[in-house]
Amino acid sequence: MPVFVAIVACLVALVNVEMAIMAGIRAYVEGESYWSKNQKDAVFHLQSYAASRDLRDWQRYRAAIAVPLGDHRARTELAKADPDLGVARAGFLAGRNHPDDIGEMIMLYRRFGRVSYMARAIAIWSEADRYLLKLAHVGATVHAKVRAGGAQDFAPELRRITFLNRMLTPAEDAFSATLGTGVRELRRLLRLAIDGAALALLAIGVAVSWSVLRRMRHGEERYRHLLETAGDAIVVTDTATGRIVDANHRAGDLLGVPSARLVGMTLERFIRCEDADRVIDEPGRDPVAVNGAHARRADGRLVPVEVTTSTTSIEGRRVLHCIIRDVTERERAAAAQRVAARALERSFAEVERARRQSEERAFALAHQAVELDAARTAALDSVRSKSEFVATMSHELRTPLNVILGYVDILRDAGMGPVNDEQHQTLGRVHESALQLLELIDATLAIGRLDAGREVVRLEPVDVGALFAEVAASLAPLVPAGVTLRTAHDLGDRRPRLDRVKLATIVRNLLGNALKFTDSGVVEVAMRAAGTDVVLEVRDTGIGMRSDELPLIFEMFRQGDGSSTRRYGGVGLGLHIVKRFTDLLGGTIGVASEPGLGTTFTVRLPSADADDRASLAS
Repeated sequence: MPVFVAIVACLVALVNVEMAIMAGIRAYVEGESYWSKNQKDAVFHLQSYAASRDLRDWQRYRAAIAVPLGDHRARTELAKADPDLGVARAGFLAGRNHPDDIGEMIMLYRRFGRVSYMARAIAIWSEADRYLLKLAHVGATVHAKVRAGGAQDFAPELRRITFLNRMLTPAEDAFSATLGTGVRELRRLLRLAIDGAALALLAIGVAVSWSVLRRMRHGEERYRHLLETAGDAIVVTDTATGRIVDANHRAGDLLGVPSARLVGMTLERFIRCEDADRVIDEPGRDPVAVNGAHARRADGRLVPVEVTTSTTSIEGRRVLHCIIRDVTERERAAAAQRVAARALERSFAEVERARRQSEERAFALAHQAVELDAARTAALDSVRSKSEFVATMSHELRTPLNVILGYVDILRDAGMGPVNDEQHQTLGRVHESALQLLELIDATLAIGRLDAGREVVRLEPVDVGALFAEVAASLAPLVPAGVTLRTAHDLGDRRPRLDRVKLATIVRNLLGNALKFTDSGVVEVAMRAAGTDVVLEVRDTGIGMRSDELPLIFEMFRQGDGSSTRRYGGVGLGLHIVKRFTDLLGGTIGVASEPGLGTTFTVRLPSADADDRASLAS
């Protein structure tokens, strides 16, 4: 019964967990539709407001953008170490999420926010919020121009609105697609668990039923088998008449009478001992064991035996079970043991001395083992504490940095009033430093996952053109004034199966490295097909490197110029992560460079889609 209760409880728990998670994911998908619709409505009404200058369009824009901004407040609150759930709930309500769904949404974010698909969806959400804040800033700029009156040129704002709308659309699609993939994988795992538990319950039920029926059907046979295979003589007598009603073959051999002929005789005819009356006439005192008894065989020979009796009921009749054991060999062994005991006593002192010496050595070894275990535990605690501290601090720093970047963008774009050239340059340096710190945090997290073996490869068809455009847009603030950033590929409509997140990291780090060391000229990223593989090339016309510097660039915390007075910043993690990710994807990376002429990085990655594998097999 406890097994059945446990299995049913597990089934109920699995179903409840599945329902809660599915409800939370459904709420997020439904909330994303409100987010996307109102974001598009906000863009439309803001464009209309710029053209008509009608305050009603401005009010419609404010009402529309309030929905995604409410979700933004909820997300930023839940990202904190100790979030205020009231603030998060208010944000979700402002995002037009149903009040009954908000509990599941908060639970899903807090308990599964760092798990696979949910973590990727939150990262996409965070990136989309950055563009949303910029859209809100543009709206404030348009409203300020309208209030100023006169002939105003809204062309720059309209172009920025169009650009932000175009950047938000793929993020919205990626958020829904990521949650869809996660719910399908979760549904498959939970279905397997529920089906397995149901099959286990069915199998256990069948096994228990079969076992009960088998015991009921074969109880008599098992009793007879045990009786006949017992190593001792067993005699069953009726307590009312004192006559034998059953005996095994071993009893017939011991008493010298066939077991069938023993039925109907009395046991006292064969057993001789001082306590015979207690053994035979007082069966109620269970169990009764008697030593020093003898069994008289039919030929008159006495055999030393040990008799043990107990009473029970068989088919409503009270019977006495007598187990008669031949102890001839035991008595002989006891005599031999007495002789051996005297010899053992003589050697006991020597054995005791050896035992004490062994105990002393064992104690010394145990003491050493305790010291070694304590040292090992201290080392493991130190490593674990350091890893947890780095991961926690890196995660906690990302949220305020994203907020800083958003508000710096607003200040630079005069969202809170005009800024002079000196202030604009200062904000630019703050923005660049924040981006460098965010890059360092991301690199630290990536290296921690790689060292812990928790970085996995997730292959999916990748739109290389869209990925290049997304990375180029994110690096646009870092492009120097005299440098042209170009992207190109000759893959056509082909979408190679790669890990999109890791490929984006490789491209971003290589391009960022090229932009850092190029003051003028061209930085170009390109991808081409090479059989079933793809080849990624990042070329620049920067300062280049000497041949003796090339072996060091992929090492952690190493740069070509490692002196404290070097011109270029960075801690030397970007190329190390590129090398680790390339190895994880089964690819290779090479570099060619000459001082003053630039550098070219070449990454070759395996990427055979279904059509390629079919053609190769044929």
